[in-house]
Amino acid sequence: YLAQFKERAEDPEWIGPLRVSWSSPCPTLREVDPDFLQSMDSTPKDGDILAGCGGVSFAWCSRSRILEIICASDGMLDLRLRHIWQLQHAAAASLTTQPALPVSDDVPGLEWVGSLLLAWTQPPTIVDVLPQAGQMFSPGDEIERVGGKLAEGMTRRQVLEAMKSGSLALRRTGLRGQFRAAAALLLTEDGLGAQADWLGPIKLGWHTKPPLVMNVKPEVKEDFDTNP
Repeated sequence: YLAQFKERAEDPEWIGPLRVSWSSPCPTLREVDPDFLQSMDSTPKDGDILAGCGGVSFAWCSRSRILEIICASDGMLDLRLRHIWQLQHAAAASLTTQPALPVSDDVPGLEWVGSLLLAWTQPPTIVDVLPQAGQMFSPGDEIERVGGKLAEGMTRRQVLEAMKSGSLALRRTGLRGQFRAAAALLLTEDGLGAQADWLGPIKLGWHTKPPLVMNVKPEVKEDFDTNP
């Protein structure tokens, strides 16, 4: 596939109203004809993925095979946000690995699924997010639905199977969720031996009992009666 790409001098290339690059496992959108944008329900962006057409996946297909699929299909192009497409492929890859072991009876295992670090709670909780995941995910968010189904009660395998082709619906848990996510992350590290740790938006000192609030990020100060 990559050898065939390198033989072509023109990249990106216009396919009708879409200008795409062939250098990824699926064609990547680079530009859209402005007149064509008016007929679309949502606005595609540079970096979005052409995942398939008429229910047929483009993944790892050659350029010529992709063009054949488009010519033979009466279906719609499957255009996906890049970070959603990457997350779906990461879920498929995670199904081939062993699940993360729980830290303790009370602390679930943590596992990177693409750009999301998940705690296998009920429902799964997002503990950390890499920058490439975009702005739609935040530490502390819970996965409420996956592939249109409630995630509560699902096993790890069921969640990953649904993520392979489905979308995620998140439950924003706010400050409570940020605390839970940060605590789960700290418990997997050696940070509890430190004198102080940032627990989400709160910095706690461990040299007193109970722990002393040493600092609070500005965006959550209004949640406290008094400033530390």
